Amino acid sequence: MKQRLIIIFLISICTIGCSKKAGPTIRYYKKDGVQWYTSKIYGYPEGKRKLAQVDKYKKQNASQDSTMYDLQESVLYYELWPNYEWKFVSKKGFTTYKNGTYFLNNDTVVVPDNVIYEYFDKSYKQQIDVYKNGKRIPYQYGRPDNYESMQFLVDTPGVYGWKDGKEYLKRKFTSEEIENHKSKEEKWNDQALLDKRLLPKYGNQPKTEEEKKADMEFIKTVLEKDSTNRKGSDHLIRLGFDYLNKDLKTAMYRFNQAWLLDSTNTDIYWGYGAVYFTFGGNYSTAKKQYLEGLSINLQNTHLWTDYGTCFLAQYYNLQSYDENYALPYLDSAITFMTKSYQIDPTDQNTTIKLSICFWNKGDCYNAWKYYDICKALGGQPITEEFTKDLQKKCKRRK
Repeated sequence: MKQRLIIIFLISICTIGCSKKAGPTIRYYKKDGVQWYTSKIYGYPEGKRKLAQVDKYKKQNASQDSTMYDLQESVLYYELWPNYEWKFVSKKGFTTYKNGTYFLNNDTVVVPDNVIYEYFDKSYKQQIDVYKNGKRIPYQYGRPDNYESMQFLVDTPGVYGWKDGKEYLKRKFTSEEIENHKSKEEKWNDQALLDKRLLPKYGNQPKTEEEKKADMEFIKTVLEKDSTNRKGSDHLIRLGFDYLNKDLKTAMYRFNQAWLLDSTNTDIYWGYGAVYFTFGGNYSTAKKQYLEGLSINLQNTHLWTDYGTCFLAQYYNLQSYDENYALPYLDSAITFMTKSYQIDPTDQNTTIKLSICFWNKGDCYNAWKYYDICKALGGQPITEEFTKDLQKKCKRRK
């Protein structure tokens, strides 16, 4: 859902602009008894709609429940240059990937003119090359005039602009801007150095006698209201989620108190993951928490669903830059959420997220399937916005 806000339980994803290529059209088919699908991406050279790229995916196995596909082939016809000009590559199409082999930056392969190759050098400076006459040479045309980028990893961090095909430093960052650029997670970790309650399981740090005594008194107080440690732990986890979007510190305090009451309750890792999920980025710390919980209890569907949610969030973050690069994250999200659904088909959080995943994939049958299941279960996480988008993209079959 480009340029829109989606909020479903743990998801708060805002996509950032439009893809540089027109969105793909997808066709499913069977080949030698195996399910495949072809994704076609269109561009607009000289204002005319042209086929720009074709990707072919093969289903990993024949299981009806399997939703994971592997890229088998990618063929390029037109390339979109960094200055937003569409450039012709090949009438027959140039194969950039096939059966596990990439053909760019391969000395044994003659690459057609106009294919772009982007990479970062050892100084973390982005470099752009273009293929001309079978050789990779520096791209000279630059970005469009007034194109700006904020660069923090280069030798001189600052705002860089482009004019007449050349990049220049517009201004250096102030020390305050550099400090503000720290990720939310980095700032959280700085605070955690002074307050171990912000770390999962209190960072496994030793406690003073006074802290141990306070823990015992806390447990005693909770058990006076909740008859067992598990019930008390579950209650505190619910409180943690209540605070998640209001007071993140208090949410973590509650999740840690839940761990203090019952360290075997794997929903604690659901809470820990939720805290780190809010920081965004590559979601590696959130994933780590979910996986730690799953290593203890593989039947915890909360963990499977929100582990998949991390990949869905990554798909949204990458989608506007390169749909093809983003699609494997969407496939991973479907795989893990399907695993969750197989364990518990009554979780509305899982079913609506599966519907969203298949909606993004262009699989209207499954998008409606899981939407209807969620609605039959109560439909609490279904939003009016998503319903309208689903109806618009996926017309109901009569």
